[in-house]
Amino acid sequence: MIAYLVMEMGLEENIPTYSGGLGVLAGDTMYSFADLGINAVGVSLLYKKGYIQQSITPAGIQLDFEDPWDFRRFLKPLDVQVQVPFGDRLQTVTAWEFRINPSVRVLFLDADIETNDDDIRKLNYRLYHEDGLYRLKQEILLGIGGYRVLKALGYEIKHYHLNESHAAFLIVDLLRELKDIQEVKKRCVFV
Repeated sequence: MIAYLVMEMGLEENIPTYSGGLGVLAGDTMYSFADLGINAVGVSLLYKKGYIQQSITPAGIQLDFEDPWDFRRFLKPLDVQVQVPFGDRLQTVTAWEFRINPSVRVLFLDADIETNDDDIRKLNYRLYHEDGLYRLKQEILLGIGGYRVLKALGYEIKHYHLNESHAAFLIVDLLRELKDIQEVKKRCVFV
């Protein structure tokens, strides 16, 4: 089983959880796994307000707007909750599932839960924010949250494909569990 963790995932035009090339490549990779019969699970973040809609004013000024979508129409909620540390506080993370076929699924992580701190809930609003701390927290959610959700759902992952550095925090929990840096290196692929 391969786990493919990426910050954005382009699966369908009506699922605005991607901004361009990286997301399209990630979605194509997941569909390729399905076509080839490879057992794989994708992990990304659920962006409830999408990426952005843009318009140009008559004066030539570009305006960006939120792009909310009805994620419940496309994704199935999963009965899973894990705790993820953000500083000295634990926050709850759950997940939603998009099924490509029986052997290939994509999990969308969701920390927009009433009991969580407001700054953590906002991590699931929009893809790519200018604030570096916000982005770092999204990467903690993807890496540590993704690893813990996969474990809680019973996935036995042979290789973790960490796209760019976005999910690098997964290594923290994997190393904590395995206590062997060489084994962690064998199980993680960076692209």
